[in-house]
Amino acid sequence: MNKPRLLLTGASGFLGYNFLQQDLSAWDVFAITNQRKYSFVNAQPVNVNIAYEPLLKEVFNYVNPHAVIHLAAISNANFCEEHVGLSNQINVNATVLLAQLCTEKNIPFVFTSTDLVFDGQQGNYTENALVNPLSIYGKQKAEAERRVFEVYPNACVLRMPLMFGNGGLYAQSFMQPFLYKLQQGDSLQLFTDEYRSVVGGGSAAGGILLALENNWQGLYHLGGKERLSRYDFGLLLCNAFGINPSLIIPTLQKEVKMAAPRPPDVSLNSTKAFALGYEPRLVVVELLGVVV
Repeated sequence: MNKPRLLLTGASGFLGYNFLQQDLSAWDVFAITNQRKYSFVNAQPVNVNIAYEPLLKEVFNYVNPHAVIHLAAISNANFCEEHVGLSNQINVNATVLLAQLCTEKNIPFVFTSTDLVFDGQQGNYTENALVNPLSIYGKQKAEAERRVFEVYPNACVLRMPLMFGNGGLYAQSFMQPFLYKLQQGDSLQLFTDEYRSVVGGGSAAGGILLALENNWQGLYHLGGKERLSRYDFGLLLCNAFGINPSLIIPTLQKEVKMAAPRPPDVSLNSTKAFALGYEPRLVVVELLGVVV
């Protein structure tokens, strides 16, 4: 008996790598990558630049999927500030096209958005909170959310928090450079005034699979259970890897000049997803499973 076909974008990225570590035995997975030649144990690689819409549509028709998980994005906020056209093509236009293709076939469409659709003035944001993004990246994701639901009201949009963990050959998370520097004995300045609902990549990917397999529709938050600053995370990182915590130097986000504005507190309230079985591991537990 043939398995249902799943089209996965962003397969070579951090979240894509973690999603492919899940039990996908129920699916025949076609994994879209861009520029990087990949071989997957549990998926068939498809190398295509999704910014080129005719080719993306051609691949969709070739795979003829029963479901789509759209993880691909240009998520570097500073890059998006400086390359608006390119990032908009990936973050908005390709997303809307996939939603249109899915609505024509009436198949599940799961799209990952971001906590950076919020301005950070409140924190503990529920799905009903008003969006007010500060950065180009946040604005693009907010626009993509809105247009996806216009095109396909039965789509599933998952807002993701700051994530950490293993990411394969090309897509390690923000924690790897932190850890490398600390293990060299160098100090690390981390913000005490920027809060996120930090979650491990494995937990986040498990939540995405849960949404797919249970046909979630609408908007959900997949945050972690803890509201942490980057400074808090750094202390947990030191604890997990036996590093002197005095190497972590507290600093203020508002004193560091960056291309993209950073909201102070975009922690997510994920009660809605928790009630449906989403169960992210605590940060300290997930850190112990990270291979470096």
